Amino acid sequence: EAVRYGMLHGYKHIDMSPRYMNEEEIGAIAFDAFKDPASGLRRSDFYLASKLWNTDHQPSRVSPALTKTLTDLRLDYLDLWYMHWPVPLIPGHDNPGNIAHDDTVTLEQTWRAMEVEYRRGRVRALAVSNFNVEQLQKLLAFAEVKPVANQVELHPYLPQGRLVNFCRQHGIAVVAYCPIGSPGNAAHNREDVTPLIKHPDIVTTALSLSYTPAQTILRWALQKGIRVIPKSVTPSRISENLQALTLPNLTAAHMQTIDAVRTTPPTRYCMAAHYMKPGTTPLQFWGDDGGDPLP
Repeated sequence: EAVRYGMLHGYKHIDMSPRYMNEEEIGAIAFDAFKDPASGLRRSDFYLASKLWNTDHQPSRVSPALTKTLTDLRLDYLDLWYMHWPVPLIPGHDNPGNIAHDDTVTLEQTWRAMEVEYRRGRVRALAVSNFNVEQLQKLLAFAEVKPVANQVELHPYLPQGRLVNFCRQHGIAVVAYCPIGSPGNAAHNREDVTPLIKHPDIVTTALSLSYTPAQTILRWALQKGIRVIPKSVTPSRISENLQALTLPNLTAAHMQTIDAVRTTPPTRYCMAAHYMKPGTTPLQFWGDDGGDPLP
């Protein structure tokens, strides 16, 4: 229902993944909306993105994985297809407590298989998610089809300046998940820091503008050139988040205030510790701490 509400109220980009286990339901909602003339919604008006899951990195699994996504979504093509993580896993071993890495497949092998689907026209563009600078450098060294985007956690507590600068230098758009932190997600709960939307400086800035704290944070990111994909199932918040696109810009002073709320050390909500091999530190896994200021 949240997806249908968003589609009917102005959202054009829907971000999906087999891991979210809702593609079949979203496909039914979108298909019904697209075939209903009264809805006024057309497939060509939407930018639909999904992802290749970690257990499908073996080249022989890439095409079947995309076929299942397209079948579940009732689509002929995706506008954007991400590699969800640079972490190949053995099928059936992708849940915390039961993780098994697949060291028999390389990043290049998986990407080559994704490029085949791009050339077949089943995806209009390729992208990556949760890649650090070093992983992007490795990918760019062999990719014939360059990634158009890198979807990563990014917000004022985790500005990702080094990564964003690298992406800009190579024409890769940065898409922020958890752009307002991760309120309401028990799996990402961080009791050691103030929730972003309750940070006193953000609340004060929002009140001075008659914006919500979430709108204020989203405007900060948008003015930095970051694409944002906030998540909500509440209709009023879905609408409020979309309004951030058209609200007047924050002033330079407002932007500096929000820049200054970053934490030391930086706060990462999606730590993904279960994907780290034994002996790997978070700094090694993520490439850097993500704390460099966002230009």
